[in-house]
Amino acid sequence: MHYYGTSTEHAQAIAEALGKNRSLKALHLGMNNISDEGLMHLAGALTTNQTLLTLDVPQRKPAL
Repeated sequence: MHYYGTSTEHAQAIAEALGKNRSLKALHLGMNNISDEGLMHLAGALTTNQTLLTLDVPQRKPAL
């Protein structure tokens, strides 16, 4: 999902899917400028997802 421009709402939807998904092993979200709030949603999903081995979020602009 490179260069998609993922909003907080998109990140929340991805997080909800991750919480239910039992087969995805890697998710690459590079160059999407996900907000801190979006990252918190994704992090929360990792508490229930037992299969994801790689969550890659490179080149994210830090919040000021």
